Amino acid sequence: MSRTPWFRRSAALVGVVGLLSVAACSGPSDDSAEGPTGEGTSGSIELPRVSTLVAYPALPSGLEEGLFDEPFGADASGMSVDFVSSGNDGVLALVAGHTDIVIGGFDPTTIEANPGLRIVAVTEQSPDTHAVLVSPDSDIESIADLEGKTVGGFSTSLAPFLAMMLQREDMPADSINYIQVAPDGGLSALSSGAIDAWYTWDPFFAQAELTDRGRAIVTGEDFFLNPIVMVTTEDYIAEHGDSLAAFIQGYDASTTWVNENTDAAEAYLVSETGMTAEAAAVTIERRVYEVQEPSDETITWMETSTQTLVDLGVLPDLPDIRAALDPEPLRAALEG
Repeated sequence: MSRTPWFRRSAALVGVVGLLSVAACSGPSDDSAEGPTGEGTSGSIELPRVSTLVAYPALPSGLEEGLFDEPFGADASGMSVDFVSSGNDGVLALVAGHTDIVIGGFDPTTIEANPGLRIVAVTEQSPDTHAVLVSPDSDIESIADLEGKTVGGFSTSLAPFLAMMLQREDMPADSINYIQVAPDGGLSALSSGAIDAWYTWDPFFAQAELTDRGRAIVTGEDFFLNPIVMVTTEDYIAEHGDSLAAFIQGYDASTTWVNENTDAAEAYLVSETGMTAEAAAVTIERRVYEVQEPSDETITWMETSTQTLVDLGVLPDLPDIRAALDPEPLRAALEG
């Protein structure tokens, strides 16, 4: 079936992913100007506005394959989707009312600042996709060697990955000079010497390794669970529960499709993002997709990573992570 997919409305996805995050926060798209969700046809369910990262193939692949059509009762390929540079940027758009659902990495700083947020599902847990990179000829060989060095990362404050990495080495937060660097500008900053090390994730991680422009000194293996979460608001759950349920069903089917059709998912990433075939293959290989409730292990990790941010002074107070978890929409959508 030939479709005109939503993602063709977003140009040069990888190169301007940072700009798209700004656009996501500047106001609703034309497709959703009349309300919080896209209009549905008679007998169908309203389409949500969704923010996600370019490296996640489940949503665009699922829309192209028509896997959201049955849950929504109509052609869902017109769903409004914005690519953002990080889950944090997606949550900013969510809080501002410019999007309804966000797929992105767990970030306790957003929960601490916005008690109305709700995590309704975990969509993947992929520790090996995150890393700290240095230039191939750098004399930095270990985390300890980062002391006094400039480390770039996506967030305004020290990210959970870096906080947990430093704590494991008994290094204080100020042992590194942390600066914010846009995800799509990190490799240039590293290559030019503007930063000594770069905290990033796939596909940027994979692209840097494959082009011999970055060398990993640490990945998330053994300490950074990296749960990717589906986030919405308490109000959206109450007012648009049918849209959320349909989206969960479609996303679950899309995740299954990606797991069963990795070659096709890789081909999507190549054709629609400009990513190389090699980077797409590495990105998908390192990711573990499954839509599920946060397990006890995941919740404990969330609380531990959050406590680390408090211990290092990144967060002033410890937010109630469990209060932000609401698995009921997931249960109703997949078990009802």
